[in-house]
Amino acid sequence: MPDAFEELEKFEKCSDAAIAKLSLWQQPIRSILSLIYLSADGQYVGKRFNRKAPRDDEVGTAMITRMSYVMSFFNKCSRLIGADVDDALSIVDKGFQADVEQLLGYAHFCEIMPLVRRGFFSVERRTSGFLLQHPNDDFVRHEENDILMSEMVLPHDLMPPPYPIERCERMVKTWPKIPADDLINVLKEAHDHYMENVFELPLLSEDAFEESFEFARGDFIRIRAALMAYADFCLGMADAAELLSARAFTRPRRTALQREVREWASPLLNRNHLIGVTAGVAGVDPSVAERIVNVFTLDLDQLDKSGVNRHLSADFHATSHLAGPSVDQHARLTP
Repeated sequence: MPDAFEELEKFEKCSDAAIAKLSLWQQPIRSILSLIYLSADGQYVGKRFNRKAPRDDEVGTAMITRMSYVMSFFNKCSRLIGADVDDALSIVDKGFQADVEQLLGYAHFCEIMPLVRRGFFSVERRTSGFLLQHPNDDFVRHEENDILMSEMVLPHDLMPPPYPIERCERMVKTWPKIPADDLINVLKEAHDHYMENVFELPLLSEDAFEESFEFARGDFIRIRAALMAYADFCLGMADAAELLSARAFTRPRRTALQREVREWASPLLNRNHLIGVTAGVAGVDPSVAERIVNVFTLDLDQLDKSGVNRHLSADFHATSHLAGPSVDQHARLTP
């Protein structure tokens, strides 16, 4: 009779096969990622347009970071992006949502199984499934200390970032034309904040960092701050559109603003635009900025060479989806 671990491994193989056969992979990648990112956004803000749902930052972060375990399936998906985010989401039905929920559960399972194999958990078979527990109390204590030490070396803000909601409201009102001064000031203030207020302990020497990634740590820190500033700009625009939608007098205007909320909370960004803006804000040579942005970019046709896989044997955490020139930006997803 097989032991509990052998049964768990059999379950793992069945899970792998079931996920590979999901009908989800026949759908556009933008539709999948937009639903996941908007769901994560709802965890951060308590759902848009009412803000009354429970908030859980850890759940939102886990939903996004665990995508690294399933990104190998993304190259099966269509590259169609639709006319807008609502068009991309128009194909989402109960079956689509059920597949995404199954995918997120599988991604969590993928995170746990390597730990089981390394002996971090003992396995006990139960009628309803499997019970995983740390081997003993000493192991639990060491794990707690390890997690504490790991958290201490992660980058963290010393102060909250600026929140220029009034300028974002002005930009939403004039979109797609944006007052240059407002945009530059919003990005520059946020970039300077992250340069001055993000604290982290370096794990590599300057030479080792540059040898590993082919760009200097200082350039990376400046581009990272610019990317964080751009992310804040997008979320600020989503917040501003949400506020304006609540004040909108006509239904068409309210509907248009609510769509803008979804566009900014799950933005589809032109890669060259993002590289140019971040390079300008950070004061980094565009060719260097491109190499750094490549670390955060998924190439669906070369997933094994995307992101940090170019440099390290590590999991890549997808944080945004970027539109390149090969993407058909005019095809609609609805019949």
